Amino acid sequence: MGLLDRRIRRRGSAARSPVNFDQVLFVLCVTVFFILILVQTALISPTVKDFLEAQNEYEGRPLGTEEYLYSEGALALRLNGEQPNEKIKVLVNGDTVAAFSANTVAIRVRDGDVVEIDASEDMDEHEIEIVSQSDNIITECTGMKLVVKSEVKMLVRVRVE
Repeated sequence: MGLLDRRIRRRGSAARSPVNFDQVLFVLCVTVFFILILVQTALISPTVKDFLEAQNEYEGRPLGTEEYLYSEGALALRLNGEQPNEKIKVLVNGDTVAAFSANTVAIRVRDGDVVEIDASEDMDEHEIEIVSQSDNIITECTGMKLVVKSEVKMLVRVRVE
C-alpha cells in the first residue's frame, strides 16, 4: 500500500497547475496602468505637483529680444557684364530674397542655406559671380561663377561658423 500511496501523491502534485504566466502579466499591466493614471491625475493638482516634482524651476534663461539662435553671414553677388535685370532672382532655400535691380546684390545667409539663381523668366544667358563674403562664412565661395539660361541653378551651399 505504501507504493500505491506514493504514486497517488506524485500524480496529485503533478496535477496541480503552476502559476499561469499570462494571468500574472495581465494583472501586472493593469495595475501599472492604473497607477500611471492615478499619478497623472494627481499631477494636475498644484499642491500634489509640488510634492511629487523634484525640480520645479526652469533651466537656462529666456532669450532676450536681440539674441539670435543662428549666426548670419553676408554674400555679395554681381551680374557680370550686363545691365540690371529684375527677372533674375536670388533664392535662399527656395524663397526669393533679392532680384538684380542693380548689378550687385547683398544677401544675408545662415548655416546650411542653399543659394540659387532663378533666371526662368528670361531667355538670355547670364553670368553671376560671388564677389565677396563675410569673414564668418567657412565655404570659400568668393570668385565662384555660374552661368544660367532660363533655369534655376544652385550657386552654393553656405557653411557659417
